[in-house]
Amino acid sequence: MISNRNSATSLTSNFIGRSNWASDLYWFGALDEFRIYTKALSTSEVSALYSFRGDTYSPMIILQCPPCASGQYGACLSSGALSCTSCVTGTYSTGTGMITVATCQQCGTGTYSASGASVCTPCAAGTYSGSTGASSSAVCLGCGTGKYSASAAASSAAACIECSTGTYSATTGASSPTACTACAAGTYGKITGSSYCYECDGGTYTSSTGLAACNACEIGTYTVSQGAQTCVACPANSNNTMPRSGTRNDCVCSFGYVRSALNFTNPLSECLSCKPDYYCSPFYSTMVPCPAHTHSQALSSLPVHCRCDAGYRCRYVQNVSLQLTFPNTFDFPAQAASIRAALAGAASVPAESVTWTVKQVG
Repeated sequence: MISNRNSATSLTSNFIGRSNWASDLYWFGALDEFRIYTKALSTSEVSALYSFRGDTYSPMIILQCPPCASGQYGACLSSGALSCTSCVTGTYSTGTGMITVATCQQCGTGTYSASGASVCTPCAAGTYSGSTGASSSAVCLGCGTGKYSASAAASSAAACIECSTGTYSATTGASSPTACTACAAGTYGKITGSSYCYECDGGTYTSSTGLAACNACEIGTYTVSQGAQTCVACPANSNNTMPRSGTRNDCVCSFGYVRSALNFTNPLSECLSCKPDYYCSPFYSTMVPCPAHTHSQALSSLPVHCRCDAGYRCRYVQNVSLQLTFPNTFDFPAQAASIRAALAGAASVPAESVTWTVKQVG
């Protein structure tokens, strides 16, 4: 049944068997060749329908099959049925209505696809793939530890960027520079692309984060262990003579003081004031008494500080031979001038006339 409609025809109140006007009679009879089309027919198609008489001599309209979707290829069969085949994994097809497998193109590096894909899926940021025609994300390899990549569809490991010095990353497949964590205080990152930070060696420290090197402890300070965040000052009345000290044992009692423990290197001992009638120096582990008939003031540090008692006469020699005991870390050359001056001052002789022989035994 075909009819022309005018402007008064309703588009929402249509019927089969009657018109849009109430005064019209209902259709009495049967309908044949009833069809519903999914598209507007052309003039030639409408004419063919009018001419068709239901016999083999009249022209018959044959509507084409809808096209195959993107990611597929194929055509209408002779029966009028549509036959489409999906592009295989690792390939894709963007167009619709493709009829041959040649239209399925291979996915490039950094991408992959399942069957029937209209586009290839890129490897996620933090990964890369040098393979073509890949069928799944399993081919996408993660950037190694100490690296990251913010770009998707990367085709090689060259896309992975190393974390900068002072930072590290223990994560594989990192996709952002935020994955690079600053080294904590007490540690440092000396190379790029590191997966961990190094502890500061003894005698060095870092008090802030993200550093590429540790600072050396200054003279008069030391560290108690590796990975120090600060240096510790030598105990009262003691000092060390070299920077970068990694032990308290390098702290030597000042002139006029002595260790409280008999063991010179006992880290728990403190430096005590030298008593009157004794002398104490960094070279002695105990207070040394002045010779008979001599005396000294408190905090005396050398033998020449022991002065003769009243009624006695002391004889001083210009060449003094001493066997001195001090730690291997003690910088004796740096202290030589102060020792010579102390000897000369106590003996009331010119400093250049005072000489000695030193034997290091500790």
